[in-house]
Amino acid sequence: MRKIALLFVILGTLAVTGCTTLSDARSAKGTGAARVYDVKQGAVWAVLPRAVKEVGLDYVGDNRNDGYALAQRGISAFSYGENVAMFIEPAGAGDKTKVEVVSKRALATTVFATNWENVILDRLSEIFSAGNPGTSPASQKGVSTSGSSGSTPQSDFVPAPSSFADIHDPDAIPFVGPRARARYMVYLSALPPKAFAVSSNGGWSWLSNDPMAMRKALSECHSQAKAPCWLYAVDGNVVWQSDENKRVSLEQLDMPIAGHQ
Repeated sequence: MRKIALLFVILGTLAVTGCTTLSDARSAKGTGAARVYDVKQGAVWAVLPRAVKEVGLDYVGDNRNDGYALAQRGISAFSYGENVAMFIEPAGAGDKTKVEVVSKRALATTVFATNWENVILDRLSEIFSAGNPGTSPASQKGVSTSGSSGSTPQSDFVPAPSSFADIHDPDAIPFVGPRARARYMVYLSALPPKAFAVSSNGGWSWLSNDPMAMRKALSECHSQAKAPCWLYAVDGNVVWQSDENKRVSLEQLDMPIAGHQ
C-alpha cells in the first residue's frame, strides 16, 4: 500500500509540474540564449546537424522555410532528457546570422538536466572560428578563441599520456556530472592547445586554443570548486592517473622542469 501511495504522489507531481515537448521548446522562441555569427545562413544550416550531434544530442530535423531546427535527448539511465529548438535568422545588414537556442527539460522537476543553449552556441563558435577567421561570436567561459589556429604549443611541460581511459570516452571522467561530460564532447573537437581539469568535488573547467590552457583550466577549476584540481586531458590525450600523487595540479606546473623528468 505504501508503494502504491508513493506512486500516486509521483504521478500527481508530474501532472502538476508537467512534461515538456519539442513543441514547447519551439514555442519558447525569444527566451533562449543567442549569438550572431559573421557567416551566411546557409553556412549555419550546413554545420548545424554536425554541431548538434557532436555535443551529444539527436538532430530531429529542421524547417528552413520557417527558420528552425529541433533536437533532443531522451530520458534514460544516463540522461535526464531535454528538448531543444534552434532558430536561425538574418542579423542586420551584411552576411550575418543570428542563432537562438532554447533548451527545455523533459521533466520540469529535473533540475540537473543539461542546459544545451551555450553548449550548442559554443560548438558553432568553435566550428566557425576554425574555418573562418572572420567570425565574431562573443567568447564564453570554458572556451577561448584567442591565439592562432592551434599550431602554438603548450607553454608549460605537457604530461605524458596515461592508460587510464580512451580520450573519446566521456563516461570515464571521474567525479563530474552529465553537464561536464557533455562539455567534454565539445572539448574533444576544440582547437589545441587545450586542457580539461577536474576536482574531486565535481568541479571542472576547460580551455582551448590557448598556450596557457593547462594553467588557466586548473586555475578556473580551483576558483569554482574551492578544492584541488588536476588535469584530466591535455590536447588529444588523457593524462589522468589513478594514483593521486601522480596527477598534475597547478602546483606541479609551477615546479622546476627538472621535477617532471
